[in-house]
Amino acid sequence: MGQISIKKARIAYYIGEAYFKPVWGINPYDEFRQPGVKPFIKWDMFSPCLGITFDVFANGKTALKFHLGRFSDWLYASLIIPYNPINEDVSFYDFNWWDDNGNQKPDEAGVDRYEVVTSRSPLYMLRDYWSQLADKNIKGSYDNQLSVGIDHELLPNLKVGINYLYKEKKNMIDDALYDFETGQTWYQPDSGYWVPFTTTIPARDQFPAQTVNMYFMKSNAPEMVKILTNVPEAYRKYSGVDISFQKRYSNGWQLGGSVTISKTWGNFIGDYNNIWGYSLPGDNANWFVNRDGRLPDSDRPLVIKIYGTFNLPLGIMSSFNFNLYSGTPWQRSVTVYVPEDRAVANGVDLNRGSSYSINTEVQGSRRNYTYENCDFRLEKRFQFGKSGNFGVFLDIFNLFGNYFVNINQNPGGTWRPTDNNVTTGTYSPSGSYKRITGISNLTRVFRLSVRYEF
Repeated sequence: MGQISIKKARIAYYIGEAYFKPVWGINPYDEFRQPGVKPFIKWDMFSPCLGITFDVFANGKTALKFHLGRFSDWLYASLIIPYNPINEDVSFYDFNWWDDNGNQKPDEAGVDRYEVVTSRSPLYMLRDYWSQLADKNIKGSYDNQLSVGIDHELLPNLKVGINYLYKEKKNMIDDALYDFETGQTWYQPDSGYWVPFTTTIPARDQFPAQTVNMYFMKSNAPEMVKILTNVPEAYRKYSGVDISFQKRYSNGWQLGGSVTISKTWGNFIGDYNNIWGYSLPGDNANWFVNRDGRLPDSDRPLVIKIYGTFNLPLGIMSSFNFNLYSGTPWQRSVTVYVPEDRAVANGVDLNRGSSYSINTEVQGSRRNYTYENCDFRLEKRFQFGKSGNFGVFLDIFNLFGNYFVNINQNPGGTWRPTDNNVTTGTYSPSGSYKRITGISNLTRVFRLSVRYEF
């Protein structure tokens, strides 16, 4: 017996006839035609903006700025592709295979035996199903933004400023577990398809023991089909102050920079410019466990940027660009397995939901190393009259040779409690815990370039 995956092959049609059609009335490997849906998703919204700039002292040196606006997200193709009826995630099925004739290759049904082990129904390849997998009332995501700032010419050619920015994302979109019969999503803990479970994760090194309330899926839960929809519980916010200065290029030099102090928090991971989030909020009820906090993908409480250009003797020009970022936030997580006795007594589905990965502490409780880097350039140009000029550049990336050792600090692993709300069980940390997983910025790069302009 072995396990194979069959997508489109010569024997696929016959396997579909033998194992899918009698059960579902459809052979996913047969030819079929169906009309599309237009529009599949409605995506329109009103995006008002208001901006005001005021010359405070009427001398052209101090500008007070205010901006309030709504900025809509794009309708990304990544939102629609998963619902294509012949998309690989839909039309790909797993089988257990018995090589009954012993020729070490899959043969037609009847010669070899097969068992379908894929949980997804082939009916979702049909229009009556996939056309319902995008919420007809879905609303486009957008950011509400408020910014207030003041810029002042402190000295000739020197500007200083301070700005505040607040952003809040609305109508967060993701795919969520959906019940065709009731027309309702069911990822929520109170949907009736989840068994609450309390467990205490054991302490490990500097990580204290943590008691968490989580959930396991019931056996009577609907098929795990997802609908693209707005997730009302999801939120994402940013608040930051930026202090900057800029000395314009004059007298052979320029210098500028900024210090940004900020906070990015919420429960939905995913860049502000990426509508397709990575937190998977609608996958299961355990998304709600310790999910609110600093966002691992983008929270950088301190960002420092400095850049400059200087004329040196012999007509040589030098420039640099320096960046410093606070480390990325993270938190301890662990995979918890439901005790089998508890699962049987409470109707937990051991095939679809025997274990879940959860945060054992508030999201973003800890932080990785601070990142810093400086790039440098030397430039010399030679003029050849009316024929143009010739330039030579020396770039040094990672000027100071900074490198960062990446170590898995999260013990992770698995926790198998003996029962609900007890401290006894078996904990196994991740095999990569405390091990080096990589080294960043290991090299200092020198690049010599030439350029001719005419």
